[in-house]
Amino acid sequence: MEQRLERPITIAQTGLFVTFALCTAAAVMEGIDIQSTGLVAPQYSKEFGFSREYLGTYIFGLNNFGMFIGSILAGWATDRIGRRWTAILAMISFGIFSIGCALAPSGLAFTIMRPLIGVGIGGSLANIIAIMAEAGSVTNRAVRVTVMSAAVAIGGVTPASIMARWPELDWRVIYHIGGWSPIVVGLAMMLWLPESAPYLKAMAAQKATPQKPASRVSAFAGMFAEGRTKLTLLLWIASFGAFLMYYVANNWLPSLMVARNFDTSTASLAAVMFTGGGAVGTVLLGLMLGSARQLAVLLTFVGCIAAVCGLALIDGVGMVLPIAFALGAFATTGKNMMYGFAPLYYPVTIRGAGVGLAVASGRIGSIVGPAAAGIMLGGGSGTQSVLLSLVPVLVLTMIATLAVGWLRMPEPE
Repeated sequence: MEQRLERPITIAQTGLFVTFALCTAAAVMEGIDIQSTGLVAPQYSKEFGFSREYLGTYIFGLNNFGMFIGSILAGWATDRIGRRWTAILAMISFGIFSIGCALAPSGLAFTIMRPLIGVGIGGSLANIIAIMAEAGSVTNRAVRVTVMSAAVAIGGVTPASIMARWPELDWRVIYHIGGWSPIVVGLAMMLWLPESAPYLKAMAAQKATPQKPASRVSAFAGMFAEGRTKLTLLLWIASFGAFLMYYVANNWLPSLMVARNFDTSTASLAAVMFTGGGAVGTVLLGLMLGSARQLAVLLTFVGCIAAVCGLALIDGVGMVLPIAFALGAFATTGKNMMYGFAPLYYPVTIRGAGVGLAVASGRIGSIVGPAAAGIMLGGGSGTQSVLLSLVPVLVLTMIATLAVGWLRMPEPE
């Protein structure tokens, strides 16, 4: 009995279902907060007196900077203290700071909370990606992670649906929902989330055969070893572009709709369509990654380019809402594909760092994109110019993502 109690909990013992359910719940919570940032921006901007430039640079930008830092820190921590505890701490921390946003007495306090929330979200995402990548067979790894990440879009539907139904609801209520929910999920993880079995195996092997200091290779150097240099750089480029596109659309869509004289209810409904399309697109196109990866990539980015052009050039609620759905489907899938690709080609001992830095490069795009959009809008550029400026970025991102598939690197366990 004593030996059984001392034996570490593994995914094999508790089952893939429990792991998938908890990681999916975590992704839902992250989606609630990520969508809330742009969704209620018109409300808290009015209350605190934020300009468009301030909103893009400090609120959206600092939030994504926090995610950038969180991805790097979590990538380092998850390979050292384990996937499980890093994910738990990240979930609870971003819940606490989200509640802090809800209680913020001033614009300065709100601004300070946003990057702190981002650190927790970035850390949590990096961990659940690594956990899901290691929770089943190598064959379906990209499909499993990409489809699981659709839960981020599902979470985004929650605040968007609430605001569409009750457009006058105080924005602080949304942040309370986005704060208490991840704390509950974090506590559930503490009770039931198992540690990654491949991670436990790798750590045991390292202890059994300790390396000499001179023979150790850092996690960062490992990303460029054994022929992975081109792959790593292409992943970083693709992640940068995919995240830039998604976060410009996600953060600015409601404000862009209001700027085009649509009412708040219609703007919220467009956000619902965007996030709903993200969930549908990620599942359908994500399932294609197992058998037709390059075709799925091509469809995703060509569809995204078409949707961006359509949203820029077409007016009228009857057309804009379906286009918002299509944009959400393709833009969200493009971002989530990066989650699916990031853990594929790194061995377990550096997988957390590999995922963390790939996602961190995407976070740089998520900082640059919304900030640039804010500067363009503040400088007098119209919504059409902002949207059409995304097309060259999408073309480059598509080429880089396709090139990752052309390299055909072997996938380690």
